[in-house]
Amino acid sequence: MIVIRCTARLLTRLRVDTRGDAGTSTGMLGDWYATALHVRHAYVLAVARTTLLPVVVSGRDARSFPDRMARTLADVLAAYELAPDLVARECAAMTPVRYAPTDDRSTVGVLVEMGRMLKAELQARPDVSLTALSLRLAETPIVARNTWPGEATRRLFGVERPAS
Repeated sequence: MIVIRCTARLLTRLRVDTRGDAGTSTGMLGDWYATALHVRHAYVLAVARTTLLPVVVSGRDARSFPDRMARTLADVLAAYELAPDLVARECAAMTPVRYAPTDDRSTVGVLVEMGRMLKAELQARPDVSLTALSLRLAETPIVARNTWPGEATRRLFGVERPAS
């Protein structure tokens, strides 16, 4: 099960009921925080609470973005050279989906900053793939938490960074 904690803007677009206890995500990456953005096209930016790993997907059909998010996450995790069974397990934990409002201002702050960076990236490189954008954002240091999302994700799954 995945809990997607949405900003008010995204909740308005989704028109979902968020009453009741959403529970906790069962995947290693934990709950996800998501927002809607518009830069020439609609996008959804989601950030994993545990490692702050960003995933960027098309926001065209907002209600089906969790499916696209799982596919893009699989591509991102594969780029980090995770074993296929780990990727499959994490993506399988992304169903069923429960929606809830955001509940952590710090993670929302990271989401807002990554949203600004995403807008700049989309303006500079409008034809880049959403997976490449996700990987690019994951290279951004999060100073307030003294972490880099890509590195934190590799560590979480026990993957060493390849020697360059």
